[in-house]
Amino acid sequence: MIFKMLKNYFVVLILFLLASFIYIISSQKSKILAYEYGGDNNLINNQLVIEANEGVDKKIGISELDNFISCYEEPIGREDYTPEMNKKLEEINRLFATSSTKVSFTYEDLYTGLHLSYNENSTYFAASVIKSPVVLYVYKLYLEEKLDLNEVLVYKPSHYVAGTGSIQYQKYGTKYTIRELVAKTIIESDNIAYTMLCQRINNSDIRNFWKEKGVTTFWYGNNIWGQVNSKDGAIYMKELYLFLKENPELKEEILSYYLRSATRLIKLNNTGIPIAHKSGWTSSTIHDMAIIFSDQPYVLSINSLLGYGNFSSFFYQASNLINEFHKLYWDKKSERCYRQVFE
Repeated sequence: MIFKMLKNYFVVLILFLLASFIYIISSQKSKILAYEYGGDNNLINNQLVIEANEGVDKKIGISELDNFISCYEEPIGREDYTPEMNKKLEEINRLFATSSTKVSFTYEDLYTGLHLSYNENSTYFAASVIKSPVVLYVYKLYLEEKLDLNEVLVYKPSHYVAGTGSIQYQKYGTKYTIRELVAKTIIESDNIAYTMLCQRINNSDIRNFWKEKGVTTFWYGNNIWGQVNSKDGAIYMKELYLFLKENPELKEEILSYYLRSATRLIKLNNTGIPIAHKSGWTSSTIHDMAIIFSDQPYVLSINSLLGYGNFSSFFYQASNLINEFHKLYWDKKSERCYRQVFE
């Protein structure tokens, strides 16, 4: 009898593992580390905050796995964190708190909605990370049949912007489809391609679109380079993730741009995990925002006033510490749910 029960549990566990592989890539919200600064960098809130918020994309349980999957959807209370999890949070906080200049991050698990942040409402010059929400809006217009990706735009003197990208080396009068401009905007971070796209769309419409998504920074006035904070960066990448999920016919095309995006700052140590990026930089502003396609995917947005010379080490340490916490969190969740359902 005991052998038969163990056999049944083993079968259910195998089914769960298979179901997890199929279902895991989803999206959601609960706040943990909220160290927030105002625009003048004065400390507003320097304490650990935990909020449980409803996620936006739950998995659907099947037969015997309902209880297990229901358990997976419940956040882990801070009181249940392991010593290793708490230690990792302390390391993350220490890295950001001891930085020589202003730095911020927002992390969100795309299944449970677990939310970690440091200084996430602090505003920065957006640089090229602002290109991603414009590209996503272009694809939204395409789906609404308000724009044709094969429409041809002509490169004019009014489009010229120095900096990154290859169009600056082409002659005025060179023609590009909107699809080609989108690819150059993400892969090369081409400033002229981005400018051409911005001049094609309605500025007030795109502002309203992102405001409805909860974005508090964007363009200011007629300046298409705008502002960003790490909270909004996470919203941009979460919306990109949901867009890819909801529009599979465009997934391969769009994702290929972000997986090849120039200057990838969020990097993980020897994991082989695909990461879809959009970074931005000036001589004093370095940002990156990304979707990390681990078994349990998450978004990560990091902003900084680090200069060209010292950003690489910081971004690498931050990316890996946050990823290590992410793995510890899911190890604990898996252990807890297994014991709750099967023991």
